[in-house]
Amino acid sequence: VAKSGVPWLQVAYNKLAKDYNKMDSSLVERFLKEMNDGIPVFSFISLHSPDSNGHSYGANSEYSQAIIFEDTLVGRIVDHIEASGERGRVSFVISSDHGLASTTKSFDVDAALAEDLKMNAYHSIPRNTIDFNLFKSRFKNDIITAVSGNACVLVYVKKPGASTFAARPSEAELRSYPDRLRKNRVDLIGYFASQSGIRHVLYRGAAGEYFAETSSGKALVKRNAGGFSYGVVSGADPFGYASDPRAAALTGGAFHTADEWLAATGPLDYPDAPNLIADLLDSNCGGDIVLLAAPDYEPWNEGQKGVHGNLSYDQIKVPILFSGPAFKTGAVIESARTVDVFPTMLRALGREIPAAIDGKIIPGALK
Repeated sequence: VAKSGVPWLQVAYNKLAKDYNKMDSSLVERFLKEMNDGIPVFSFISLHSPDSNGHSYGANSEYSQAIIFEDTLVGRIVDHIEASGERGRVSFVISSDHGLASTTKSFDVDAALAEDLKMNAYHSIPRNTIDFNLFKSRFKNDIITAVSGNACVLVYVKKPGASTFAARPSEAELRSYPDRLRKNRVDLIGYFASQSGIRHVLYRGAAGEYFAETSSGKALVKRNAGGFSYGVVSGADPFGYASDPRAAALTGGAFHTADEWLAATGPLDYPDAPNLIADLLDSNCGGDIVLLAAPDYEPWNEGQKGVHGNLSYDQIKVPILFSGPAFKTGAVIESARTVDVFPTMLRALGREIPAAIDGKIIPGALK
């Protein structure tokens, strides 16, 4: 395994100066220096310029140029390995953890909770939790918000009457939640679903049930051992699946496997949403309410020009490129999940795949 070799001072300086290409160049320089001692069994390098440019400028020419620049850095790594004579023994996997959508508007979730709804809320959206961790005994919050990706806000809500956040509030409690003065009750779900800056509001129902609500409709996702069901409860379909024949065939309430949902919804505006919603809300870290920003919005007031973290196609669809002796040449895989990359790489390395991990070997990728 290669030694860790991040040039922290150089990276920090370039990031502050917004010279993101130079930041990644310094990472690759250090990476190639480490490779001079021999090519390890496994190496990982994370390049940040597209993400940083995307947040600063949106999905525009700077973003596109950053991707082109990263291609030259990948080329340098390939050239280095070819010069070492090891190219025939090395496999490459190139991917991204998310896409990007440009924004020009903001809807400040924290301001809405504190000012409009008069809630006793603490926000960690500015990414500074020092005051909370140092002085949390002073905070008597009923609600805490946190960013999960930039277009997704996790809202943790204390069950009424509870002293901690351990117990989950019910849907009925979320729809009639007391304000900080305990004088009025607010429908938290309905309020956020009605806001122009929020496209989807996600929340739990009974065990194995999850809801997605918009200003014009509501859908129910159910999960069992065999897969997922999806049906519109009221109004318009929140994810528009009814308008596509292949996806509409899965929306009658019957259960279908995760692979069937991915194949049917992969090309649509919201790929794989039933599976992703269930995974998110089943997580112990998932909020009691999950807010997904509407197109062209960031869900706070940080002034970023590009966001990710939503379930929309442009923010969730990413390329995965495989190259090398472990992989089939010329194979085209219609759709897969990023969680499938890890077990696929383990198999390519001849390593054991742990039973308790997400993902599976991508069909058709390996020789």
